[in-house]
Amino acid sequence: MATKQTTAQQGHKLAQSPRLAVINNVSAQELLEAYNQGRALIYDLRTPAEYSEYHIPGSILLPYEELAERIDEIPRNTIVYIIYIICRTGNRTTKAAAILAEYGYINIYNVVGGIHCWEGPLEGTADFL
Repeated sequence: MATKQTTAQQGHKLAQSPRLAVINNVSAQELLEAYNQGRALIYDLRTPAEYSEYHIPGSILLPYEELAERIDEIPRNTIVYIIYIICRTGNRTTKAAAILAEYGYINIYNVVGGIHCWEGPLEGTADFL
C-alpha cells in the first residue's frame, strides 16, 4: 500500500531538483511598503509570548520551533501576496529561510534585523504600545 506524502515531503523532493530556491533579504522598510500596499503575508517566527507582547497587525504566528511540522501552512504559489518571514532580530528567520529553501519554497522574503527594525504599526500587550 502506497503512503500519501505531505506537501512538505513533496516539497523536499522539489528542493532536490535543479530549480534553485530564492530567499531574498529585505529591510523592514521594504516590508512596510508592501504592508501599506496590502501585499504582505507576514509569518512571525517568534514564540507565542513574544508575539502576544507585540506584533505586526495581521501577521501570522508560526513559531520557528514548529516550522517543520507546520510548513504546509505557508502557501507555495501566491500571486496576490509576497511572503515575508520575521522574528525578533533576524537570527531565526535566517535559519528558517534555509529550511524553506530545503522544502522547495521560492521567493520568500527574510526581514533583516527583524521586528526590532520595524517602524510600522504594532499591536499587543506591551506597555509601550
